[in-house]
Amino acid sequence: MPVKASTEFLAFGELQHSRQVHFVARGRLKDHLPAFITRMAQSGAQVGLYIQAPVPASLLKRYASGPPIEGQESEDPPEQPVRGFAPAGTTPYTESRTGTLWPQGDASSRRVLLTPTHEPAAFFALGLLTSSGNVLFRLKGSVQEHLSEFVTRMVRDGARVELYAQPPEL
Repeated sequence: MPVKASTEFLAFGELQHSRQVHFVARGRLKDHLPAFITRMAQSGAQVGLYIQAPVPASLLKRYASGPPIEGQESEDPPEQPVRGFAPAGTTPYTESRTGTLWPQGDASSRRVLLTPTHEPAAFFALGLLTSSGNVLFRLKGSVQEHLSEFVTRMVRDGARVELYAQPPEL
């Protein structure tokens, strides 16, 4: 799930249907996320991307500096909140695995914005050049099957990878 620093992620590990958190992991997207997803998949764990993880509010407050909004109370969610970005006009990541996504030139202006979708098993990625503000690609893929490979590819291409609850204003 996204945290305040857009270059970091926060993960909670629980046994399916137990609602008991067994571990908390936090790391940098470019350095730790691909290895984390790969390790979880090899262990047979299901990996999802959430705006707000379906864990007790006390854990969210402790590790993610939220979720209470001023003036509102917070309770443990009974199940995964139905929220998330529902991107339209996206290309499936599987169709863009080969070939280049970036034009030749300065890699320092490459930026990738990752967001959860309304389905925790999927992610949305927006690729843009900060130098021109041009959006070059809109991709949707499977968190478990594609996100690790995608982040590794974007880091190798010199892009800054950021994770948001929803895409920021461009």
